[in-house]
Amino acid sequence: MLTRRSQANAPVRPKADPALRQRVAAAQLVSASSVLASTQSAFSVGSGGGTLQLASLDGGLAAITAAPAPQTAEVPAAAAEPAPEPVIDRRRIRASRVNMRQGPGTNYPVLARLLAGEEVIVIEDTGTGWLHLRAPEKGIVGWIAASLVSKKRP
Repeated sequence: MLTRRSQANAPVRPKADPALRQRVAAAQLVSASSVLASTQSAFSVGSGGGTLQLASLDGGLAAITAAPAPQTAEVPAAAAEPAPEPVIDRRRIRASRVNMRQGPGTNYPVLARLLAGEEVIVIEDTGTGWLHLRAPEKGIVGWIAASLVSKKRP
């Protein structure tokens, strides 16, 4: 129960406007209808989707189709440019035998040993003196000290 003091301090709220509520709901339905019509994939036959039921729409589906569609600006399709191929950073092991580790440091366990001349693909060079790389011949991903791997080719 509100006291007179709390009633006096309460903010004034506007009265409900059912007409405004209906206009907002109709605009949202028109928007949803245009999205569904343009994609035609929300309820496709093979997707296992169900049926759409509008339970409390004044005027039924005619209310959606009778309202004017919102105007959208046509965005010209960008010219389809082929994506540049990713540059693969391939390097070789320089030392006679190198430990590939689980993390960037000697405190991590050894995953494999690579020999001089074996190819590696650099995944990431963090700049900390360790390279995150993949050994394609062995199918292993791990870390090796950067000083034991050849320099990046220009």
